[in-house]
Amino acid sequence: MMKYTLRFGLLALLVILFGSCGLGSLADTSTGSITFAFPADALSRGITDTYKVVIYYGLDRYDVAPTVADNELTFTAIPTGDVRIIVARGTLGTDGFFYTKDYGQLFITIVAGDNGPYNLDLEPSEFVWVDDADLKGANVNGLAALDGTLYVSTSALLKEVEISFGGGVIDGPAVPAGVTVNSLSMGKAYNVNTEAFDPQVWVNGTWSEASGGGIMPWMDGYLNESFSSGFGNPEHRQDGVLSSLSVSYSGAFEAADVSGDGLAIMFQRDGGIGGVYLHTPELVEPDYYGFPWIVDEINFDELLSDVAAEGTQFLKDFVVSPSSSAAYIVTSLMTVKVSEDIITSDTALTSADQILSSDSVAFAPYLGSDNVCIDLGGRASAEKIYVGTKNGLYSGDASATASEFVDGSGSLVTGTAGYSVKLIAVSPDPGTMVAFVANRGTNPDLLIIINNNTGAVADFRGLQGLPGTRLSNLVWLDGETLAVSGDHGVATIDAGALF
Repeated sequence: MMKYTLRFGLLALLVILFGSCGLGSLADTSTGSITFAFPADALSRGITDTYKVVIYYGLDRYDVAPTVADNELTFTAIPTGDVRIIVARGTLGTDGFFYTKDYGQLFITIVAGDNGPYNLDLEPSEFVWVDDADLKGANVNGLAALDGTLYVSTSALLKEVEISFGGGVIDGPAVPAGVTVNSLSMGKAYNVNTEAFDPQVWVNGTWSEASGGGIMPWMDGYLNESFSSGFGNPEHRQDGVLSSLSVSYSGAFEAADVSGDGLAIMFQRDGGIGGVYLHTPELVEPDYYGFPWIVDEINFDELLSDVAAEGTQFLKDFVVSPSSSAAYIVTSLMTVKVSEDIITSDTALTSADQILSSDSVAFAPYLGSDNVCIDLGGRASAEKIYVGTKNGLYSGDASATASEFVDGSGSLVTGTAGYSVKLIAVSPDPGTMVAFVANRGTNPDLLIIINNNTGAVADFRGLQGLPGTRLSNLVWLDGETLAVSGDHGVATIDAGALF
């Protein structure tokens, strides 16, 4: 690995990537100064290279500007305390985002008076960007991995990245006119040759009778634009009228009732959830328009209107278990597990009280926290549930009992207290790695990766190569390689090389 030694001063007129952030209890009445010095001939950079710096006190960034004189760069009146300084070399894009090539870190304690001079070794960033003109700098809202291919979406385009063939990028199918893509998710399709349910990438977007959309399975280079045509069938809706719908996420699990095997499909929509249960014969010779979709009956805005303020965004996250025939739903009031019994039961549940008191619904034990996201870690013996909250990351073993959320009470994952978690991704069986995204106030998002076997933690902040200040998706390509998307593109990182 190439190393670059950087010593600051002289021409290093740095643009400081600081957000306005008060230090609160971290502030100190004592201050110090820190100096970086270098010989004039030690600085090596390309014509377009720029250097940037960020200083952290704990989770907070500190806003301060340097003074430059001769061969020295000096920060003065900095509060005393433990700091983390990140220095990066890269290019400033036309969009104003800093694309990091190399960076170095310094962990020191600022004491009253003078500190330094210091120098740093810069090394290439651990993140490898997906090199595509349409994706570099784009707001990527969807990632999914299947059979060695990374599927990528923005609101208006789809791309395939052949990870196993050196990362080549090819254009995906065209998004139908009038449709906006919201996300990608993993669904299932019935394979008539193997008589089994195979995983399938689903494109979730807006739907209208004029443009189509909704849930669009993506296989073999094309989109199945007819899959959600049943949304427009008034026979399956209470109100008989539906002009438009926006699907933000979807998933499917296998379930069985007295008639045999079938597929339960659930999707997240504005204000609530919807879905359909399809028997296997319906999947062999599909009549998409005849699919009895529930698109307007399970609406949290209506069900919970008596207990929550008007305008609350109830549905926060949604994930479908690939093995235990259950869906996990995160709302602003509660986090619940909905088992297949509620779908296949002969008893109709028509009110919020009946749904919430059903033996097929279980509640998360993490009361008193604003649950913001959830993910499942596949293991050979049982699934492990990870629940992200504003107070940290919790985990517990999934319960096999329909009316129980976890087997036991669950616990806070060591080292995650204080993080406000908004995204979680667990590596494939046996779930050795868990990655999550957190933020604090207006600071850029952080990426944290934990090795469950050793407890080792690696975290990445601004200037270390993350593909944006706001991260949108995490997908494991295998047990060690993680794909990350953000508001400026897609990148991968070899997490196995971190520990």
